[in-house]
Amino acid sequence: MGNGLGSWVPSYWGDEAASVLSASRPLGSLLAELTRVDAVHGVYYLLLHGWVRLFGTSELATRAPSAIAVGFAVAGTMVLASRLAGTRVALLAGAVCAVLPRLTWAATEVRSYALACVVAVWVSVALVAALQDAGNRRVAWLRYTLGLAAAPYLFLFLGLLVPVHGMFLAGTRAGRGLLRRWLLAVAVALLLAAPIAAVAAGQREQVAFLARRHYLTPPTCSSTSGSAPCRRRSCAGR
Repeated sequence: MGNGLGSWVPSYWGDEAASVLSASRPLGSLLAELTRVDAVHGVYYLLLHGWVRLFGTSELATRAPSAIAVGFAVAGTMVLASRLAGTRVALLAGAVCAVLPRLTWAATEVRSYALACVVAVWVSVALVAALQDAGNRRVAWLRYTLGLAAAPYLFLFLGLLVPVHGMFLAGTRAGRGLLRRWLLAVAVALLLAAPIAAVAAGQREQVAFLARRHYLTPPTCSSTSGSAPCRRRSCAGR
């Protein structure tokens, strides 16, 4: 919770306000909203819906889950590092993780980023456990498969854990048996995650405008000597 100190001071910005407004809706209205827009945030909004019913919609109350989540992310990082490199590295990894600027920022946001970090870390822990634990290997692989399948429902881009874990396995030179188990787990997870991917694809126009924004970048605003006036409308007067 230390990362959440002072989080109640700044007022909500746009995306946070969207989270609070959506979570504050009656459940039926929220579900109707998710069928039209923001299905990719549906799990987070539903969790936040239950939270605000208990603790209200103040900045402190709504940002607290993210601060708590970062604590679990730090704990997961330590567990992961301990399994891979021992206790000393785990302590160092936890200390570094606790002060990472991007993570401390996520701890003060009414968005799903901190929870997504928790899921990413603990799904990775589940993979390492499945690789290392000789007993109950089927249970370990089942935990990993279900965690990997559930991750995109919280944050769609957590599907990118698949290539990350694939590179990790390539680095560890895992045997063919382990690779086959991993590929099977990935196949099942992707199949289970397909519905949210399909819904997200159908709602992609709500953020498609971001690709058409005229940002101030070299391709959109160039000059010959650094002093020539910009002729692009996106740069002039903005």
